[in-house]
Amino acid sequence: MTGYVSKYCGFCFGVSLAVQAAYDESKNSKLYMYGEVVHNPIVIKNLIENNVSVINDIEKISKISSPKVLIRAHGVPECTIKSLEKFNSIIIDKTCPKVKRVHKIVSKAYEENKKIIIVGNPDHPEIIGINGWCNFSATIVKNLEKAKEIIPSLNSQDIFCMVSQTTFNHEKYSKIYKFFTNYLENIEFHNTICNDTSNRQKEILTLSKKVDMVIIIGGKSSSNSTKLFEIAKENCKYAQHIETENDLDLSKFDLISTFAISSGASTPIESIKDVIDYIKKYCKKNNIQTQILNLN
Repeated sequence: MTGYVSKYCGFCFGVSLAVQAAYDESKNSKLYMYGEVVHNPIVIKNLIENNVSVINDIEKISKISSPKVLIRAHGVPECTIKSLEKFNSIIIDKTCPKVKRVHKIVSKAYEENKKIIIVGNPDHPEIIGINGWCNFSATIVKNLEKAKEIIPSLNSQDIFCMVSQTTFNHEKYSKIYKFFTNYLENIEFHNTICNDTSNRQKEILTLSKKVDMVIIIGGKSSSNSTKLFEIAKENCKYAQHIETENDLDLSKFDLISTFAISSGASTPIESIKDVIDYIKKYCKKNNIQTQILNLN
């Protein structure tokens, strides 16, 4: 049996900056995260054990004297930043630079009286944050079906600015844009999907067509991990989305000859190593000849 490990495993650049800042800032004084810095239960558990607290209610922060507050990688609405400043918070803004770019695009377009369309999950903190930079005026589109549903309510004479969640599926985003161009005369298209996200999705699309099983390691609430899993399960016989090695369905290893391992952008490299070690031990115990190769 042969396994292949994605060359894009582990934290992306933006997540790495945010998580490292959380550890560094918590060494000397109490740190509050406004929302989970990343969607990974292992990372959050470790941070909580290291003098960090998660706060989701802005009013709770207002009751703390000069709190040190970390802005998560997903970003927050502009009004949240202003509220934190009003509470004399020490703000450590670790919004992913790629998300910051979307904030700037949306804010500028809003000032120019353009109508904003955001493609993504309306309940995801990144989308809520982006919408908060155009006074929550954006139209949120989660899929092509939603685009078709809302098109009658849009004024085709308006000028539109379209952006997406940085972890959205690239192929689906393109289809939504092409649909809108058939009905809207003036629409600016901004490809705001992160390169890291695109690379992971492209690699899994290719790998999942060549192997029997794909294992995606990442938090179940992680958008980019979930999208990798969705791509994998459409193209291979077996796909698993796990948070830790304990979630693996090992019975599938008796049914396959090839597999691939990848992870979401918020998955620490230690989690990938734990899964690989777990698979190796299982194969050794059950006399399954296996080699696991890194795709570098």
